[in-house]
Amino acid sequence: MTTAEKLVRLRNEKGLSQLQLAEEINVSRQAISRWEVGLAVPSREKLKALSELYHVSMDYLLSDKEAEDVQKVSEPEDEAKEKSSNHLRVGLIACVVVILLIVVGAMLLHLHNTHEPQNEVPISEMETEEDDVVFSGDFSVDW
Repeated sequence: MTTAEKLVRLRNEKGLSQLQLAEEINVSRQAISRWEVGLAVPSREKLKALSELYHVSMDYLLSDKEAEDVQKVSEPEDEAKEKSSNHLRVGLIACVVVILLIVVGAMLLHLHNTHEPQNEVPISEMETEEDDVVFSGDFSVDW
């Protein structure tokens, strides 16, 4: 497949007219027509713009390989969708983990609050020995 044939096929796949493509990469419609009939070849700058627009390599555009040999450059839209999907999945997992931690924490707090130690004695029931304490008058310490 020639460069001209590839340019026609890729433009049609993208659903663009020659005029729309010309406006997209800032050339005349006649330039697009000359490229597509094989009378001219796009400049390096325009090849780069075409390769980015069509998501193919510049080598593919210039080579005479068949359509089956095309190695498309990864589609930015597909990558964005995949990244968005991955971020959504990670966010969902993080939310589930946070909810589980909150539930486990609430359960542990509940268990802690309902568990009464066996040897606890209320302060009001404690005996004091304040009245039984007798002080002698000598508080001196001999060293």
